[in-house]
Amino acid sequence: MVSKDEEINVVLTSSTSCTFSNAFPLTNVCLKRKHRVKLPTNNYKAIMNALAKQGPLGLALAASNWMYYEKGVMSDKGATVNHAVTLVGYGTDKKTGEKFWKIRNSWGSGFGEGGYIRIKRSDDDATENCRLDNDPSVGVACSLDDSGNKVDLKPVKVCGDSAVLFDASYPVGAHHV
Repeated sequence: MVSKDEEINVVLTSSTSCTFSNAFPLTNVCLKRKHRVKLPTNNYKAIMNALAKQGPLGLALAASNWMYYEKGVMSDKGATVNHAVTLVGYGTDKKTGEKFWKIRNSWGSGFGEGGYIRIKRSDDDATENCRLDNDPSVGVACSLDDSGNKVDLKPVKVCGDSAVLFDASYPVGAHHV
C-alpha cells in the first residue's frame, strides 16, 4: 500500500522493459499489459462502477483548455479529444459542494494540484452534458484505412466536461515486470 504522500508512476507496456519519466520519481511500478477492457462510450454509470471496482482508468479526453488550470474544480466544455490521462477518483469539493472527477495528468507535479486536475462532474453528464467532437482524428479515430486511403470521419458525440466520459478503459491481465 502506498501512503497518501507517495506518488506512483505506472507504465503500461507490451514489452518486457520499462522506462520512467522523472516527473513522478518516488515510486515506480512497471506492468505488462495483455488486454484492456474498453468501457461503453459516454456511460457515466459504467465509469463510476469500473473506477470503484477496478481502480484507475485510462481516459482519452479534451484537454485543450487545461493549460490555464491552477486549482479548484474546472468546468470545461472542450470537445476535441486530444489527450490521454488517468482517472483516479471522484468526490465533492468541501468548500463549494461541486462534484468532480480527479484526474492525474502527465505534465508533471508542477501542473495544477500537484500533477492532478479536478474536472466538474454531474450525475446527468451522459445525457445533458454532451456535444460533438468535429475532429475525431485528433484523438482516437484513424483518418486512414488499412490501405492508407483517407477515411471520411463523422463527428462523434462526447459527454462530460472535457469529454471525460467518451473513451475509458482499464487493463486486464497485467502483471509486474
